Amino acid sequence: FNVAGLGAAHGTGHPISARFHTAHGQTLATMLPHVMRFNLETRAAKYAEIAVAIGVAKPGAKDLENANLCIAAIEGMVQRLGLRKSLKDLGVGSADIGPLVDDALQDMTMRTNARKVSADDAKAMFEAALA
Repeated sequence: FNVAGLGAAHGTGHPISARFHTAHGQTLATMLPHVMRFNLETRAAKYAEIAVAIGVAKPGAKDLENANLCIAAIEGMVQRLGLRKSLKDLGVGSADIGPLVDDALQDMTMRTNARKVSADDAKAMFEAALA
């Protein structure tokens, strides 16, 4: 973990698991697409590679298009597996966002995210996941 880094999926997932007693894998499944969208501007090429690896890439498409196909495929997998897609499904309400942001920003794994995460960025990811 110390070498590879974990980033914002774990950094946002840890406080959800801690505060709402949810499985960490579930919180990762809920937050990953939102974190991927946040990181898209710096990781489109990597996500496009994943799209190829999982068989959802469009040949000849630009990285950004294939990166978005990758994110959509992750969301589809979460749905097919019957996992909870939103924070609301996990019992999180809008009043919980502030404390989750505070906790996430204190999580060491946020330091290894592909992009620096501000309080506003974390709040936007949590709010997107709430819907």
